[in-house]
Amino acid sequence: MVTLSIPDVSDDIENTQKSIKFYRERRGWSRAELGSRVGVTAVMISKLETGGSHGSVALLYRISKVLGMGVDALMRGIPEEDTPWVLM
Repeated sequence: MVTLSIPDVSDDIENTQKSIKFYRERRGWSRAELGSRVGVTAVMISKLETGGSHGSVALLYRISKVLGMGVDALMRGIPEEDTPWVLM
């Protein structure tokens, strides 16, 4: 019997959620604006950003193209040089 292990993708999912929100806000777009450009509703963008939905590969591809990056970059998360600083 062959046992297959399924990799844990929870970090990739969380990175994708954060990336969509970060790069959308960086462009000054509302959820409705990104949704319109991608062909989905603002509610769907909200679900993608908050974990209510993971989206299909096709949808993530469309979002990545509209945001000007590849799907792999979208799933890797926000590069450190783009991480907003929080001053305390």
